[in-house]
Amino acid sequence: MKRIFVLLLAIPIAITLVSCSQKETKEENTISVANLTNREEAILSITSDNSSVFEFQLDNRKYKQLLLWVEKYELGKLVNEEINFMTTEVEGKGTIIFTASQPDDEQNQFEFHIGVESNRSTSSANAVDSLANASPDGVSYSWETNPSISIKNEMVFSSICISKPGAEGMSSLSTEFYQDVDRHIDKLKEYDTVYLLRGEFK
Repeated sequence: MKRIFVLLLAIPIAITLVSCSQKETKEENTISVANLTNREEAILSITSDNSSVFEFQLDNRKYKQLLLWVEKYELGKLVNEEINFMTTEVEGKGTIIFTASQPDDEQNQFEFHIGVESNRSTSSANAVDSLANASPDGVSYSWETNPSISIKNEMVFSSICISKPGAEGMSSLSTEFYQDVDRHIDKLKEYDTVYLLRGEFK
């Protein structure tokens, strides 16, 4: 509970710091991985195990809303399509922060936190999810941020790929997966559990 309280305080601070450091850009309808300062990286590392931060620039005539959620797959099968769902109004430029952590006292759970800043307004959502058939020894997992994200329908921002301890050959998802999720969805069968952090501008 104490960790969650700290995160609830820290995430808005991180959003504010990142949004203040954004560089002005004239290019519209773009999204990219944010270049963080050492201070911003330190704040996120203190408050979460893993994080991804993105900056976007929108044409207000085309996009006015942002939907964000986490999908859960078990052995390649979609078992929960809306963990931590949130929707928020956006205008012009802004920042998106995803974080995920395992509670210190429960290694078979993940805490998800989503934060958005746009037009000097912030919003956030939080959720906790448990792993099915969890091992008493915990899990092995890899976190990855989409390196070449672009604005399109139902984007994948980041992923968490999970296997039981001792799994061999565990690797991250490829760039091709992020570019065309539907075509490469069978890749998820290689993991016990996969969380995809997704979103869409409307």
